[in-house]
Amino acid sequence: MGEYRVSPPSAEYMDEWNLEAPAWRFVARGVVTDDAFDPLTLKAIYVTGLILESCRAVDGLLSPKNPTPTVFYPAFAVFASAIELLGRCINGNASHRNTGNDLATGFKWLHRPDPLEFPCVSDTQEVIATKNYPYTIADLVALRNFAAHGQAINLSEIRTFDFLVLGEFPPILSRGLRGYLEALPSSEGLSTNLAKASIAPFRNNPIFQVIWEFMSDPQAFPSKVAATISQVDWTYKSPLSQLLGGIGAA
Repeated sequence: MGEYRVSPPSAEYMDEWNLEAPAWRFVARGVVTDDAFDPLTLKAIYVTGLILESCRAVDGLLSPKNPTPTVFYPAFAVFASAIELLGRCINGNASHRNTGNDLATGFKWLHRPDPLEFPCVSDTQEVIATKNYPYTIADLVALRNFAAHGQAINLSEIRTFDFLVLGEFPPILSRGLRGYLEALPSSEGLSTNLAKASIAPFRNNPIFQVIWEFMSDPQAFPSKVAATISQVDWTYKSPLSQLLGGIGAA
């Protein structure tokens, strides 16, 4: 069962990690036996579970019964929280600050999911393009800030935007998360930063859900997670689709 294993953190960080590791065994009690997964792998599983929960929340908000213009901003804020979490792990952010930097890093990883290549990605890099507009990392960070702060702050940092943005992301997030999970077993840099990242082991349900759904074949764990994300439907739903029983959806 424990064939998927995150690389141990660097020797320089091992003492600090050993102080945190028992909390991850504790939060997983009742879900797995102590020898099923090492604590850092449990942390990676927990993060995966949180990202999947965010994706399912976005999926619920963007369901056909909810016209996209009504729910777009809350959905984007939830989606961006998952990208920020990914960026926090990649950066090894041990504080509760610099969340904008973590978010930008998450988008950079989605664009170039490689430990050596993503640091070269610029904030001006275009990540997606709808049929209307292209969106850079800086645009997406600004849109998150607007969505997450009551939709009440200045939106001037974004040139323009549309409600098709989220529909572009499932395959990109699928590829990015798969790349991250596949890199963790061999990348000491990524695993050390995962160990450093400030993530509270608050509840065991994210661990339970990931193990229950994806760990029957641990070697296929990253690809199974990716397949689940790629199947969500975040495409635009027109207000007419609810009124006309689906007719009129863009």
